[in-house]
Amino acid sequence: MLQYSFYYYQRTLRTRIGNWARYVLYGGIRKMIIKGAEPFFMEGNHIGCVLIHGLSSSPSEMRLLGEYLNNRGYSVMAPLLPGHGTKPEDLMKYGWQDWYGEVERALTFIKRNCTKTYLIGLSMGGLLALYGAANRLPVSGVVAMAPPIHLGNRLAYTAPILKYFRKSVKKEGNASLIHGNHRVTYNEQVMHGVHELLKLRRRVKWALSGIRKPVLIVQSKDDRVCLPSGAQYVHDKLGSPLKILKWLANSGHIVTMGPEREEMFTQIHWFIQNIRQV
Repeated sequence: MLQYSFYYYQRTLRTRIGNWARYVLYGGIRKMIIKGAEPFFMEGNHIGCVLIHGLSSSPSEMRLLGEYLNNRGYSVMAPLLPGHGTKPEDLMKYGWQDWYGEVERALTFIKRNCTKTYLIGLSMGGLLALYGAANRLPVSGVVAMAPPIHLGNRLAYTAPILKYFRKSVKKEGNASLIHGNHRVTYNEQVMHGVHELLKLRRRVKWALSGIRKPVLIVQSKDDRVCLPSGAQYVHDKLGSPLKILKWLANSGHIVTMGPEREEMFTQIHWFIQNIRQV
């Protein structure tokens, strides 16, 4: 497995918001980050939020939420997961353990100045957040948005075999424009990445009953990528005594950019403010 360089984290406290190095290192080879896909850090108070993007996407889909939370005083960190934000072929070099390792590093970074931290993930990012809670990372709570437990595209379940015959599948429609908001994402879904998501999904399903941290689940009823039944499954199987399932009506899959995002942002803010750590 190639080593991913996270040296740019060390520069963040000096550069504050947005002045990141525009490249990462994959196995010692410099790779340019697509403009707009950069990780970001927004310094705030002692409460920190790690925002985790989804498969084949980038922190850009978490920026609106990050700005909302930072405007309310929170420190916000949104890492770029290995293999993302450069080109689709890079995704084939990494697995779910690498993505989870990046979440751990981001959490370690933000805890330098924060006494309370939350993992907040969208789609696969939600699985990584739940997996962190299951593995007892030092967090106060978790927000999982549109968790990929029940997938709308049945072809995804064939990824463990399909990846040997077809490296990627083109995404339908314009995945870069969500309700007038631009996000940086690959225009194809790499089958190796989907297989890794399925591996992570299996481990999260096994671990749900052991999670004791407060959890907020957010799901849109019209999501055709990650079906609403999956969010209900997570809620029902969680072992946490404090769990909330927030339903949205018409926000699709990328709820952080959907028409009901302000309502969801308010719910997340309330969750952080009012749910005590178990």
